Amino acid sequence: MGSIKNLRGVGDARARLFAAKGVNTVEDLLYYFPRGHEDRTHFLQISECNPGEAACVEVKVYSPVKETRIKKNFTIYSMVVFDDSGAMTVKWFNNKYVKGVFRTGEDVLLYGTVSDNRGKKEMQNPIYEKKGKQRFIGKIVPVYPLTGGLTQNIIRSAMEEALAECGNLSEYIPTEIRKKYNIAEINYAMKNIHFPADIDSYEQSRKRFAFEELFLLQLALLEKKSDRLQNHCEPFGNVRCCDDFIGSLPFELTGAQKCAIGE
Repeated sequence: MGSIKNLRGVGDARARLFAAKGVNTVEDLLYYFPRGHEDRTHFLQISECNPGEAACVEVKVYSPVKETRIKKNFTIYSMVVFDDSGAMTVKWFNNKYVKGVFRTGEDVLLYGTVSDNRGKKEMQNPIYEKKGKQRFIGKIVPVYPLTGGLTQNIIRSAMEEALAECGNLSEYIPTEIRKKYNIAEINYAMKNIHFPADIDSYEQSRKRFAFEELFLLQLALLEKKSDRLQNHCEPFGNVRCCDDFIGSLPFELTGAQKCAIGE
């Protein structure tokens, strides 16, 4: 499937970061399974959001992003959003890129943890996407093991590219075996282990790859067994050399040693 650095958005620098996790090829990346998922499919009204809990909201921008410099290396970027149930302040810390992203009156999707600031709801450093252009909000998204320099969005974006790059993977578990054990087809399973359509799709995919691991292990053991049966030696009939050697020893063998030699 080729080197991971050939994927759009990866390149040499990020390829080195992936290599630190043992991911060098597109196939390595596809088999870099998530450690869990976040369910971002359930949207709440602002009034329904509880402090301390993560939530998805669909809101309108009420005010442009305001920049407030607290000290030399600390700047807060904030804006007010609203829906039919109320308003909420959204804040980012030291993220100057958000300043030119939002326009008053446009619809945006936010995902983050809600907090209470003197009786008013806030969402700090949320993930944001424009309505109609969402990629990781409104879906069940994977959460991957990280290493220095790699973020969840970098891995998710690379995984999207890898899934598109691989096209149709070749199925190697025979159809009759998959039907017998109700095992998902490999392309369905690969897509839904990373970006599941729903929880049931994820469970079917997880079952497929657990079965695949045991299936391949069993095939390897059967191959070794077959090699062992085909490549055998006839036992020696004349063991006089052993008797001569034992007779030359300056001591008597123990009973256990004689028994072992006999066997």
